[in-house]
Amino acid sequence: MRRIRQFAFMTFVAALLSAGIAVGEARGPAAPWAKSCQSYQKGTQFVKESTKFCLQQHDQKGCQSRARVYFDACHYGGNFQKMSARARARMLLVIALSSLRPVRNLNL
Repeated sequence: MRRIRQFAFMTFVAALLSAGIAVGEARGPAAPWAKSCQSYQKGTQFVKESTKFCLQQHDQKGCQSRARVYFDACHYGGNFQKMSARARARMLLVIALSSLRPVRNLNL
């Protein structure tokens, strides 16, 4: 009887989690420039979020240009292009390193 209750509870929790994940995926992330300028502590925080957002978009150049316009409108300090290039390089490096398989699992 106890195992049946545990199984029912685990099934219920799994159903709730899957429903929450489906709702989160349906909405998708909001564009960083949809927030106010005061939402970001520094310009670097905005650059990181906008770069992450733009990497997920089909029109990356258009996305970057919208982010640059927002960056300039909020009067954040620094060079947007250099900051976003650094952030993009770091994110791509993390993605590349995380996709590598461990050496011991390679079939040579």
